[in-house]
Amino acid sequence: MDKDIQDLFKVKNREILITNLKFDLDKNISSLLETTSNIFNLEFETAVKKIIAIMKDAGISDSDKFVTETINAMKDKNFSDIETLFNGKKDILADNIDNLEFTDIGMNKYYDIVLTSTKYLKDKLEIAFKEIKEVNSKVVQEYINKNVNSDKEEITLLRIDEYMDNRLYGKLNTKIHMEIMLRDNNLINKAKEVYLRFQDICSKTE
Repeated sequence: MDKDIQDLFKVKNREILITNLKFDLDKNISSLLETTSNIFNLEFETAVKKIIAIMKDAGISDSDKFVTETINAMKDKNFSDIETLFNGKKDILADNIDNLEFTDIGMNKYYDIVLTSTKYLKDKLEIAFKEIKEVNSKVVQEYINKNVNSDKEEITLLRIDEYMDNRLYGKLNTKIHMEIMLRDNNLINKAKEVYLRFQDICSKTE
Protein backbone atom coordinates (compact mmCIF):
# COMPACT_ATOMS: atom_id res chain seq x y z
CA MET A 1 0.00 0.00 0.00
CA ASP A 2 1.25 3.48 -0.86
CA LYS A 3 2.79 5.07 2.28
CA ASP A 4 0.67 8.25 2.04
CA ILE A 5 -2.50 6.20 1.79
CA GLN A 6 -1.27 3.96 4.59
CA ASP A 7 -0.64 6.94 6.87
CA LEU A 8 -4.03 8.45 6.05
CA PHE A 9 -5.70 5.12 6.76
CA LYS A 10 -4.00 4.95 10.18
CA VAL A 11 -5.03 8.53 11.02
CA LYS A 12 -8.66 7.89 10.11
CA ASN A 13 -8.79 4.68 12.12
CA ARG A 14 -7.13 6.39 15.07
CA GLU A 15 -9.84 9.07 14.97
CA ILE A 16 -12.55 6.39 15.00
CA LEU A 17 -10.95 4.57 17.93
CA ILE A 18 -10.48 7.82 19.88
CA THR A 19 -14.16 8.67 19.34
CA ASN A 20 -15.14 5.22 20.62
CA LEU A 21 -12.98 5.61 23.73
CA LYS A 22 -14.52 9.00 24.53
CA PHE A 23 -18.02 7.60 24.00
CA ASP A 24 -17.26 4.75 26.40
CA LEU A 25 -15.82 7.22 28.92
CA ASP A 26 -19.00 9.27 28.82
CA LYS A 27 -21.14 6.16 29.35
CA ASN A 28 -18.81 5.05 32.14
CA ILE A 29 -19.14 8.26 34.15
CA SER A 30 -22.90 8.53 33.51
CA SER A 31 -23.34 4.98 34.81
CA LEU A 32 -21.16 5.77 37.82
CA LEU A 33 -23.26 8.84 38.67
CA GLU A 34 -26.49 6.87 38.34
CA THR A 35 -25.22 4.09 40.59
CA THR A 36 -23.90 6.62 43.11
CA SER A 37 -27.28 8.36 43.15
CA ASN A 38 -28.96 5.04 43.97
CA ILE A 39 -26.43 4.36 46.75
CA PHE A 40 -27.03 7.84 48.16
CA ASN A 41 -30.81 7.46 48.12
CA LEU A 42 -30.60 4.15 49.97
CA GLU A 43 -28.02 5.16 52.57
CA PHE A 44 -29.44 8.60 53.36
CA GLU A 45 -33.00 7.25 53.55
CA THR A 46 -31.75 4.70 56.07
CA ALA A 47 -29.90 7.47 57.93
CA VAL A 48 -33.10 9.52 58.26
CA LYS A 49 -34.93 6.57 59.84
CA LYS A 50 -32.05 5.69 62.15
CA ILE A 51 -31.51 9.24 63.43
CA ILE A 52 -35.24 9.77 63.97
CA ALA A 53 -35.17 6.58 66.06
CA ILE A 54 -32.21 7.93 68.08
CA MET A 55 -34.13 11.17 68.65
CA LYS A 56 -37.16 9.22 69.88
CA ASP A 57 -34.94 7.32 72.31
CA ALA A 58 -33.87 10.73 73.64
CA GLY A 59 -37.49 11.74 74.17
CA ILE A 60 -38.14 13.77 70.97
CA SER A 61 -41.20 12.45 69.15
CA ASP A 62 -41.55 15.19 66.53
CA SER A 63 -38.07 15.36 64.95
CA ASP A 64 -39.13 13.86 61.59
CA LYS A 65 -39.24 17.16 59.67
CA PHE A 66 -35.96 18.48 61.09
CA VAL A 67 -34.06 15.23 60.55
CA THR A 68 -35.43 14.67 57.06
CA GLU A 69 -34.61 18.21 55.91
CA THR A 70 -31.14 18.19 57.51
CA ILE A 71 -30.09 14.79 56.16
CA ASN A 72 -31.50 15.48 52.69
CA ALA A 73 -29.62 18.79 52.57
CA MET A 74 -26.44 16.86 53.35
CA LYS A 75 -27.25 14.34 50.62
CA ASP A 76 -27.84 17.05 48.00
CA LYS A 77 -24.63 18.90 48.85
CA ASN A 78 -22.58 15.70 48.95
CA PHE A 79 -23.95 14.51 45.62
CA SER A 80 -23.31 17.90 44.03
CA ASP A 81 -19.67 17.63 45.14
CA ILE A 82 -19.44 14.09 43.80
CA GLU A 83 -20.92 15.09 40.46
CA THR A 84 -18.33 17.86 40.14
CA LEU A 85 -15.48 15.47 41.01
CA PHE A 86 -16.67 12.75 38.62
CA ASN A 87 -17.04 15.23 35.77
CA GLY A 88 -13.58 16.56 36.58
CA LYS A 89 -12.19 13.04 36.25
CA LYS A 90 -14.01 12.65 32.93
CA ASP A 91 -12.53 15.92 31.62
CA ILE A 92 -9.00 14.86 32.59
CA LEU A 93 -9.37 11.49 30.87
CA ALA A 94 -11.05 12.99 27.78
CA ASP A 95 -8.12 15.40 27.34
CA ASN A 96 -5.68 12.50 27.60
CA ILE A 97 -7.67 10.43 25.12
CA ASP A 98 -7.55 13.30 22.61
CA ASN A 99 -3.74 13.21 22.81
CA LEU A 100 -3.42 9.47 23.24
CA GLU A 101 -0.48 7.83 21.46
CA PHE A 102 -1.12 4.23 20.47
CA THR A 103 2.24 2.97 21.75
CA ASP A 104 3.12 0.87 24.78
CA ILE A 105 4.43 3.97 26.58
CA GLY A 106 1.44 6.10 25.61
CA MET A 107 -1.09 3.48 26.68
CA ASN A 108 0.64 2.78 30.00
CA LYS A 109 0.61 6.50 30.69
CA TYR A 110 -3.16 6.54 30.10
CA TYR A 111 -3.72 3.55 32.41
CA ASP A 112 -1.76 5.36 35.14
CA ILE A 113 -3.85 8.52 34.70
CA VAL A 114 -7.06 6.51 35.06
CA LEU A 115 -5.87 5.23 38.45
CA THR A 116 -4.17 8.38 39.76
CA SER A 117 -7.24 10.48 38.93
CA THR A 118 -9.25 8.13 41.14
CA LYS A 119 -6.82 8.51 44.04
CA TYR A 120 -7.11 12.30 43.74
CA LEU A 121 -10.91 12.03 43.54
CA LYS A 122 -11.09 9.73 46.57
CA ASP A 123 -8.96 12.10 48.68
CA LYS A 124 -11.07 15.12 47.69
CA LEU A 125 -14.27 13.20 48.34
CA GLU A 126 -13.26 12.28 51.88
CA ILE A 127 -12.46 15.94 52.60
CA ALA A 128 -15.83 17.05 51.17
CA PHE A 129 -17.69 14.45 53.24
CA LYS A 130 -15.88 15.54 56.41
CA GLU A 131 -16.56 19.25 55.85
CA ILE A 132 -20.27 18.76 55.20
CA LYS A 133 -20.63 16.40 58.16
CA GLU A 134 -18.97 18.93 60.49
CA VAL A 135 -21.27 21.75 59.36
CA ASN A 136 -24.40 19.67 59.83
CA SER A 137 -23.18 18.19 63.12
CA LYS A 138 -23.33 21.71 64.55
CA VAL A 139 -26.92 22.08 63.32
CA VAL A 140 -27.87 18.77 64.92
CA GLN A 141 -26.09 19.69 68.15
CA GLU A 142 -28.00 22.97 68.42
CA TYR A 143 -31.27 21.12 67.87
CA ILE A 144 -30.45 18.53 70.54
CA ASN A 145 -29.35 21.20 73.02
CA LYS A 146 -32.75 22.84 72.69
CA ASN A 147 -34.89 19.70 72.67
CA VAL A 148 -33.18 16.98 74.72
CA ASN A 149 -32.88 16.79 78.49
CA SER A 150 -29.35 17.60 79.62
CA ASP A 151 -28.76 14.10 81.01
CA LYS A 152 -29.32 12.61 77.52
CA GLU A 153 -27.55 15.23 75.39
CA GLU A 154 -24.10 13.69 75.35
CA ILE A 155 -25.16 10.11 74.64
CA THR A 156 -27.57 11.25 71.92
CA LEU A 157 -24.85 13.26 70.16
CA LEU A 158 -22.40 10.37 70.47
CA ARG A 159 -24.87 7.91 68.96
CA ILE A 160 -25.62 10.20 66.03
CA ASP A 161 -21.96 11.00 65.45
CA GLU A 162 -21.00 7.34 65.55
CA TYR A 163 -23.74 6.48 63.08
CA MET A 164 -22.70 9.27 60.71
CA ASP A 165 -19.02 8.32 60.78
CA ASN A 166 -19.21 4.54 60.66
CA ARG A 167 -22.55 3.56 59.16
CA LEU A 168 -23.34 6.44 56.81
CA TYR A 169 -20.09 7.95 55.55
CA GLY A 170 -18.07 4.80 56.19
CA LYS A 171 -20.41 2.79 53.94
CA LEU A 172 -20.65 5.57 51.35
CA ASN A 173 -16.87 5.78 51.02
CA THR A 174 -16.51 2.01 50.69
CA LYS A 175 -19.35 1.51 48.22
CA ILE A 176 -18.49 4.47 45.99
CA HIS A 177 -14.79 3.59 45.90
CA MET A 178 -15.66 0.04 44.85
CA GLU A 179 -17.86 1.36 42.04
CA ILE A 180 -15.13 3.73 40.84
CA MET A 181 -12.49 0.96 40.82
CA LEU A 182 -14.84 -1.34 38.91
CA ARG A 183 -15.32 1.30 36.23
CA ASP A 184 -11.61 2.13 36.17
CA ASN A 185 -10.98 -1.52 35.30
CA ASN A 186 -13.58 -1.25 32.55
CA LEU A 187 -11.90 1.87 31.14
CA ILE A 188 -8.47 0.23 31.17
CA ASN A 189 -9.75 -3.00 29.58
CA LYS A 190 -11.55 -1.02 26.88
CA ALA A 191 -8.38 0.97 26.14
CA LYS A 192 -6.39 -2.27 25.88
CA GLU A 193 -8.95 -3.65 23.40
CA VAL A 194 -8.71 -0.48 21.31
CA TYR A 195 -4.91 -0.62 21.34
CA LEU A 196 -4.95 -4.23 20.12
CA ARG A 197 -7.42 -3.27 17.40
CA PHE A 198 -5.16 -0.41 16.30
CA GLN A 199 -2.14 -2.74 16.16
CA ASP A 200 -4.16 -5.24 14.14
CA ILE A 201 -5.26 -2.56 11.68
CA CYS A 202 -1.69 -1.32 11.28
CA SER A 203 -0.35 -4.83 10.67
CA LYS A 204 -2.86 -5.36 7.87
CA THR A 205 -1.95 -2.15 6.07
CA GLU A 206 1.81 -2.62 6.04
